[in-house]
Amino acid sequence: MKVVTPAEMSRIEKLAYDAGASEEEFMDQAGRGVASVVLEFIELHRLGRKIALLAGKGNNGGDAYVAGRVLLEAGLEVFAFQLSPIEECSPLCQKNLKAFQQAGGEIVGETP
Repeated sequence: MKVVTPAEMSRIEKLAYDAGASEEEFMDQAGRGVASVVLEFIELHRLGRKIALLAGKGNNGGDAYVAGRVLLEAGLEVFAFQLSPIEECSPLCQKNLKAFQQAGGEIVGETP
């Protein structure tokens, strides 16, 4: 597995955006990828079906909410701690937070 630095990832994302990809597509793919790994891990280790998300205010927080929504759709119980005020979240993070809630996800904490 190749690990990239934040600077390398920014360059990769810029190239993808210049080629027509959208931030929303990236976020959806990232969140679905995380959810897939979580589901596989739960099954492999026969773990419970309750998941806690820790979500920041940037697009990584949005990735978490996409993953949470996918996990809800798979029948898991998912709740989230929002680590910054919601109004400080990136627009895509806020959009996916709302989608997570509409899918039945619960925000159980928000830090000031």
